Amino acid sequence: MYKHGKMGEAVSTLVGHTQCISSVVWPQHDTIYLASWDHSVKKWDVETGKDLSDIALNCIDIGGEGLALIAAGGSDPVLRIWDPRKLGTSAPMFQFSSHSSWISACKWHNMSPLHLLSSSYDRKVMLWELRTAISFCILYILTI
Repeated sequence: MYKHGKMGEAVSTLVGHTQCISSVVWPQHDTIYLASWDHSVKKWDVETGKDLSDIALNCIDIGGEGLALIAAGGSDPVLRIWDPRKLGTSAPMFQFSSHSSWISACKWHNMSPLHLLSSSYDRKVMLWELRTAISFCILYILTI
């Protein structure tokens, strides 16, 4: 970034991951979530630059009711859902384990807080519904 012909300086630097950053989500003005190839997801305080948590995963999305739930996956076949508003526990509120390989991505539906997708190295994309906690649609990605 350039400012008046000079190179700009970073306002803040978040240091703590040991591998490259693979995903960034900024759901609230004071909180940033970073997922890394080091298989961790970290929650950062924007003002202080302090690492507020450490979750051993590598993809993340924020969604659900009130954009308050964290969906994340990693190097095991489990998609996990957390509610960070529940203090005193780091246990996920849901664990979906129908994939047979690493979770490569997850994404909340932008119109329905009850639905999210996960993709995996098992070549499946699954559509999940939180009320039933099951995958009700599986797309198989075929290679030719």
